[in-house]
Amino acid sequence: MPTQGWVRFDPTPRADGASPAYSEDLPFDVAAYLDVEVPVLPGGPGSTPTSEPPIDEPIEEIPPVPPLDTSDGGFPKVPAWVVITAGGLLVVFGLLPAVKWVRRRHRLRALSGGDVSAAWWEIVDRLSDLGEEPGPGATPKEVAVATDQAMAPLARVYGESIYGPSAESPADSGRVAVATRSLEATEEKLAARFSWAHRAASRYRLRSLNPRRRRPRKRG
Repeated sequence: MPTQGWVRFDPTPRADGASPAYSEDLPFDVAAYLDVEVPVLPGGPGSTPTSEPPIDEPIEEIPPVPPLDTSDGGFPKVPAWVVITAGGLLVVFGLLPAVKWVRRRHRLRALSGGDVSAAWWEIVDRLSDLGEEPGPGATPKEVAVATDQAMAPLARVYGESIYGPSAESPADSGRVAVATRSLEATEEKLAARFSWAHRAASRYRLRSLNPRRRRPRKRG
């Protein structure tokens, strides 16, 4: 049979250094009987296409992510106008009523000490903030008539303290009691005449805090 028998072999090397391949004389393919893996070159017959880019193609670089700025603690900055507005509201809604409250406490102490004019000016300032400030030339009696009858006793004792003798008299203690009762009664009348909203708004008016308002002095 052609696939059996002797195979010609020449052990003597050739003069050109090449070794003859006697497998070419065989009538069959020797590679089919050898356990040898034939490498497949890229792009050659039997190779599979690949999605990898060529080696010489540049790869697009991803830009670095900038770090977060946490120097301010992560809290947003408040605009300056917000701080100024908040400060102004704090002054209006906190300081003005507090100033008037302290002024009233001071006047009540002065009234208990014998100064009936403190009660009078407490009512006049209340009327000014309510929008009914007495005229500069009005007498105490005229102011009481324009305000309420409950203010008449206070107007009387206030007039006596201004136009009467400067020396203290036993009647001063009685005047203090009359002024105190008339002050309380007049304030009740004003509370009934004006609404709660009107009275609340009057606490934030600056009219009674005007230092240029002229006030009559007690005669000596």
